[in-house]
Amino acid sequence: MDPVVTIIIPTYKRPKLLKRAILSALNQTYKNIKVCVYDDSSGDDTASVVENLRKNDSRIFYYCQKKNLGVVGNVQTGFSKVDSPFFMLHADDDILLPEFIESTVDGFSNHPEAMFSAAQIVFITDKGDIHNVSLRKNFKSRFYPPPEGILTLLKDPNVLAGVVFRKELLEKVGTYDDEVDLISDWDYMFRIAYRYPFVVTQNPGVLFIRHSDNASIQNEAIFRWPQWEKVIRKIESNPIYPPEIQKSIERSLRRQFRRMLIHQAKTAILSKKFKEAHFSANVFKDSYKEWGKYFYISSLALISKYFPPFHVFLKLNRKLREKRKKRENEHLQNQYGHYKSFFS
Repeated sequence: MDPVVTIIIPTYKRPKLLKRAILSALNQTYKNIKVCVYDDSSGDDTASVVENLRKNDSRIFYYCQKKNLGVVGNVQTGFSKVDSPFFMLHADDDILLPEFIESTVDGFSNHPEAMFSAAQIVFITDKGDIHNVSLRKNFKSRFYPPPEGILTLLKDPNVLAGVVFRKELLEKVGTYDDEVDLISDWDYMFRIAYRYPFVVTQNPGVLFIRHSDNASIQNEAIFRWPQWEKVIRKIESNPIYPPEIQKSIERSLRRQFRRMLIHQAKTAILSKKFKEAHFSANVFKDSYKEWGKYFYISSLALISKYFPPFHVFLKLNRKLREKRKKRENEHLQNQYGHYKSFFS
């Protein structure tokens, strides 16, 4: 018999989207699954939505937290109850494509030493526009031993939604770190890939839905530099490779976060969140002694705040760049655009 795969779905106050997420899990070509829904004390129709689905499929299990634990606490509960050889996290607003579990389990069959198996994630808006596809540029369909795995993952870290894990990882690596809060998913992937091998298949497996109404929430969530710094220091404080390889990993990690920090600063300026932009600038000055980036971000924020036409220019420039990127991504739209049919 095929090994059981547990699909953990943490959820909070999104019963309609949750139903779609559960149905996409049940629609897998790989049938030996458990769909475990962890309700973070929603207090809405979530329980009844799940119960109606459970009447027709005994593979669904429902757990409701007595009080709201937050994203990390809810995920940690799900991890603690895994009793199958494999497990994965499935966001309550994402969609699993039918052959996802089958293709990732095949990866384990071909590479039994792999600690996780990853498929492509199609990043698509709720209007059907394709933004990106993970594992497309930097990965190939093959096995990645350490340290090659972590060095490659740092170039394309948005992989968690398309990953199935071995249960042994819970003993070897543990669970999410609540001290890094909303970036605990990236931290978890880095900790695993730093020490253990994994396998990749370049088949689309998951639709990651970007909602047009949650941009402000995302903007609030990204200004968490102390947590980013802790993720970096975890790697730096536990060297396991020769010095030249270790330094390469650390440089790649910091390079990735620098790019992220600049992007966050520009996003803050466009949203007129000048305090957050200055925070990003001060990180460059205080943590990296990079005065050039400090003055660049500070100047953009200052001019934008006190000279409104410049802020209008920046917003127009961002829109033009987005349009250009959309044109550049037309081949992705042609190749993956048909997946919007899964929204219905």
